[in-house]
Amino acid sequence: MKKAAVFSTGTAMMLVSALMAAQGAMAQEKEPVVVGVISNLSGPESKLGTEAVGLAELYVEHINAKGGVDGRKFELVVGDNENNPDKFISLGKRFMQQRNVMGFTGTAGSGEMLAFEKAVKNTSVPICLSYTMGNKNVGPDLPSVFRIGPYNGQVAKLMANYLQKKEWKNVVVLAERSAFGTDFADALQALGNDDFKVDVVSYDPQAVDLSPMLVPVARQEVQPDAVVVVGYGPAIYTSAARIREAGIKSQIIGTWEFPEMPEFWSAAGDAGVGIMYSTFGISEATLTAGGKEFRKLFTDKFGREPVFYDYNEWDCLTAFTKAVEKTGSIDRETVSKAFGDLTFEGTSGEISFKQDPAPGAWNSSKAGTMFMLQMGKSGLPKGEIVEEIR
Repeated sequence: MKKAAVFSTGTAMMLVSALMAAQGAMAQEKEPVVVGVISNLSGPESKLGTEAVGLAELYVEHINAKGGVDGRKFELVVGDNENNPDKFISLGKRFMQQRNVMGFTGTAGSGEMLAFEKAVKNTSVPICLSYTMGNKNVGPDLPSVFRIGPYNGQVAKLMANYLQKKEWKNVVVLAERSAFGTDFADALQALGNDDFKVDVVSYDPQAVDLSPMLVPVARQEVQPDAVVVVGYGPAIYTSAARIREAGIKSQIIGTWEFPEMPEFWSAAGDAGVGIMYSTFGISEATLTAGGKEFRKLFTDKFGREPVFYDYNEWDCLTAFTKAVEKTGSIDRETVSKAFGDLTFEGTSGEISFKQDPAPGAWNSSKAGTMFMLQMGKSGLPKGEIVEEIR
């Protein structure tokens, strides 16, 4: 007959301790939450990309200090797409295969991001856009792509409201032939009517000098009330100087913060004085407790106040955290489906992803308030707010 095993109290305690240690080790061995950040880290847009990576690293440090996500560490995989769609696709696929990346975020141009979205569509990998504004970057045909922030359809509508409020009835849009430039120009032109005429002059994204495109504009019998410059390429920095050299005295308007860049002032000089540009902002009054915590973390780390797309990226990273917490999974398809059902408190209010069929609005959440700023003198690092547009 077999004897029953008999353990002393000390032995039992040792076994319990060993079991607890094993369970702890198993918990620590959970696969990490891995998010890819593929941005433009070289070339004219490198500043935005580098900032996006720095912010994501701050988020990882912050969330892991709190114990991670559902017992998992949060990790990043970073890549430079070099403003090249093929490079973007190659990096993204490699990250998913070799590093088990669960999802992607970061800043990237609408064109290269759209190419990537289509290339990985069948993988159901969730992608959260924080500063990619193309209308076509989201939609029912891209069910795993979500956006926190503004988009071209919305910006064009707000811009049209502002232009008509100013009674500027004839507008010329200098639009870069890119997913961003063409998308915005088409959206603004579609809002035109008999009392609000919008003409579009397209140019190559690699163009440096817009003088040839400005000749027919300068020869118009009646000059436009406003010239809106839309693009990311090198021509935006020389645009104000070329417009004035052509003899065009219209109000110049930029569609993002490029007049704040040193490259703009070095090319524009006094021709940049008076330029207006649109941006989005997050009101301090709308900041949640989490938003205030983020602002302090960000300011302490980088020595400047966060801008709207910094808040948006933090909320994108938080969305990944919430989706994993909700499902207990890092499976791409599971997390992607969870995104669509999320409702959580972001940095400046509630975040949820509505399936709105309006251009650019599908699976999009939150944009903040649009402001028009104007440069009162040469070399200013930031313009003065002249209008708040909702």
